[in-house]
Amino acid sequence: METEDGVLVIRRIFVHHRLVAPEDVRNTVEEVHRTYPMHCPLYRTLHRCIEFKISYQLVAAAEAAAPAGT
Repeated sequence: METEDGVLVIRRIFVHHRLVAPEDVRNTVEEVHRTYPMHCPLYRTLHRCIEFKISYQLVAAAEAAAPAGT
């Protein structure tokens, strides 16, 4: 957030998806990640006035089930 005339203003939104899925769906995940923004009502409404950074992380199911710190 930034301040403009003493008012907080949102300039950037960072979206990070953490997906638990097998590695063999990576191509599908990449395709969805690439086309997702223009199918998202919030993005379509705001992308001309707010900068969006959208990323994802593909996590193997076994890794996701492991206790934190292992």
